[in-house]
This record gives sequence, structure tokens and C-alpha cells, in this order.
Amino acid sequence: MKKCVIFAAAPIQDLSYIKVDNDAFVICADAGIRHAKALNIEPDLVLGDFDSCDKSESDGYARVTFPSRKDDTDLMLAIKYGIESGCDDFTIYGALGERLDHTFASFSALGYLLDNGKTARLIDQKTTVSLLGVGEHRIKNTGRYLSLFPFGCDFAEVSLSGTAYDGDALLTSSFPLGVSNEIAKDEAVITVKQSEGESRVLVIESKKDH
Repeated sequence: MKKCVIFAAAPIQDLSYIKVDNDAFVICADAGIRHAKALNIEPDLVLGDFDSCDKSESDGYARVTFPSRKDDTDLMLAIKYGIESGCDDFTIYGALGERLDHTFASFSALGYLLDNGKTARLIDQKTTVSLLGVGEHRIKNTGRYLSLFPFGCDFAEVSLSGTAYDGDALLTSSFPLGVSNEIAKDEAVITVKQSEGESRVLVIESKKDH
């Protein structure tokens, strides 16, 4: 499985939690180059419209420049390039920022990756976000809150085991039933059931403050 690490442009205050495998394909989206340079990581590609950093910051690296008027966000451009490069597993840093619209757009980008048969996660210092399709999924216990929401669909039927609130549940887009669960064993098993429409579950693992 070919791994892709993408650095997006949202500020990251503490880079110490970031781990990048030596064989990962690294793409920086616009000002994401700052994160890579701070970590002494040489990206395989820097791309974007360079509206959030000066293009000169990416001098010396392979670079593709896009116009500012475009349909794709810089993150989506990076994702598409990663897919075209044969990557199967995506870890994205700097995509959970202060701007709620950009964060929601990052959730939608997870949907694009799922549509293309890829696994992916958005990670910051306190949060990991992933999107699950129909089937059984296992999530390790890292001592975090575990929240589940239907995404891109009106509802999703799920079955949970290994959590504080086990059992079957109907998650709907109009009621936050799945918020602030916890993993009670070594791992949680989340089964997303097939329904008449599309069933997708956004998983948000949040670090506890205590």
C-alpha cells in the first residue's frame, strides 16, 4: 500500500505529534510547505495557487502552480495528484483549522477519497477524522472520545461493540445521537449497515482535556 502524506495550509502550533514514514509520498498544498520545512521533510511536490504563502518559499522543490480561480481547493489538487501517483492511504495534516468552511471542505475531501477506494484520515494535535463506508471497521483505543455522524446521507444504521454505548443505533442528520462515545476495550468495532440509500459515517476521535 503506497502511502501519501499531505500538508495543507492551516496553522499547526505544535508539530511534535506528526510522524511521516520515510517511504511516504509527500505533497504540500500551498503554505503547507512551511510545515514540511519546519520538520526538515523534503516534499515530493508542492502545488497550489500560492495565495497563502509566497511562491519563493517552495523554491528548490518540484512545483506546480494553479490559477486562483479554480473549482478545486489546493487540498483537493493534492489529493488528486496523490491518487494519480498510485497512492492508496492518505494522512492529511493542516486541514483542521480555524476556518469552519475549510474544515467542512476537508470532510468532503474524505468523501472523494472514499469514492475512489482510498483510506484516509485528517489529523491534528487533538483530533483524528475519518469517513467509513458500509462494512466492519476497527478503531484502536487511544483514550479519546469517539463521535459518529452520518455524512452525505440523511441517516446511517450502525452497530457498535467495544464502546461505552454498545449496540445498534440509527444515526440521523437531524439529531446528534453519536456524539462523545468512548472506546471501552482495546478496540471498537463499528459496522456500517447497508441501507436503501448511501450510508457513510464520519468518525471524529477527540483528545480528552483531562
